[in-house]
Amino acid sequence: MRKFKSELGSITVVVFATVTFILIILATIFTTITLKRKSQQVELQELKLAYDGDMANIYEVRSAKEVILGTPTGMKNATSNETIYKTASADGEVTPLSTTGTTTVKDNKNNEIKVPKNFGIAFDSGDNVADGVVIEDTSHNQYVWIPVGTITNSSGASKTIDLIRSNFNGTTTSNAETVINSYFYEYNATSGSSYGNTKAKNISEFVSSANTNHGYYLARYEAGINASQDQYNYAGCSGSGSTMTIGTPANIVAVDGSVKPLSKAGVGVWNAVTQIEAATICRAMYTKGNDGVESDLINSFAWDTAIDYIQKCGTATNSSTYATTQGKSGTDTSKPQTTGINTLLATSSTDQQCKIFDMAGNCLEWSTETNTRNSGSYPCVGRGGYYVNTDSTSYRFRDSTASRFKYYSFRPVLYM
Repeated sequence: MRKFKSELGSITVVVFATVTFILIILATIFTTITLKRKSQQVELQELKLAYDGDMANIYEVRSAKEVILGTPTGMKNATSNETIYKTASADGEVTPLSTTGTTTVKDNKNNEIKVPKNFGIAFDSGDNVADGVVIEDTSHNQYVWIPVGTITNSSGASKTIDLIRSNFNGTTTSNAETVINSYFYEYNATSGSSYGNTKAKNISEFVSSANTNHGYYLARYEAGINASQDQYNYAGCSGSGSTMTIGTPANIVAVDGSVKPLSKAGVGVWNAVTQIEAATICRAMYTKGNDGVESDLINSFAWDTAIDYIQKCGTATNSSTYATTQGKSGTDTSKPQTTGINTLLATSSTDQQCKIFDMAGNCLEWSTETNTRNSGSYPCVGRGGYYVNTDSTSYRFRDSTASRFKYYSFRPVLYM
């Protein structure tokens, strides 16, 4: 009798798994057929108008087609070879490439990009990974694919982006626990000395994922919040820790992960958070089990590899030396700017590289790296420069677990 019940339970599990798998396949097929049917309907209308000689209205129909499907890109679905469409405009409806699983996309030179479920291609995305492929969720939060390995840019040139940690001044490593600048380590959550800062969820998993999938995603902008949710009045707070002077209005945003950070242009930068709070917020965004993608506070591999990518693929005048680009603002040295508008004094231009904004300036950004200097009194490590300082993109600063300033912000990283 016991053996019979055990076998019956096993059969039930197998049947459930099989039914679930079939439902996922059917959902994918339905989404594909729906999009294809919409495209066919518009194309038939175009043909009818052409047959009737109504050429003037063909252009209106084609415009409607872009509203329905977005703008065609130079990218293809790696499985079906169908054209991938971008969102039609900055505020257009986002059509996810899939609602059930990850989609493998090939760019205009057959470099592969993994797009998680419920994400589409942003309207201003590049068609090649070297130019910055941008994905967005249905709320228009945007992330840029950072390729890992050898890619081919639009001109046909090969570029190799290494998954590294570096000070860009003689020390470069592919090992998480190799020391940088005598004191900086990227410990796993369960390894290394514990000084109270939040370490990466699983740095080994991130490294493996980035190498296996040949890339990962970086938030396009520093973490943002809606204007009605200003954390400590983002433009006017001062002080740190218990001495924080709260501006008016003082709508304190929850830092327990219940509020998702934005990754959009022109919103208030989410600042004045501690490193621990920043990590909590980022970790709550996505999980592989529910979303097919994992989120975390940016780690040193993600930051330094993005710099390597920019220096090899960027086309701005300072791209090749972005690691040493100073972050002092050319817009305003008294406070951070809304996301995506800050200019750098050093370049007299917006801090944008390969579709990514504000890595050199605007705010310092917390990371999961650990500083062991001073017996761990200042274990939290942030990266980049900020509006009133000349520190550069590759700079590492250190502070305590309680520190929060108006020039401290953060940036999420996503990986499969």
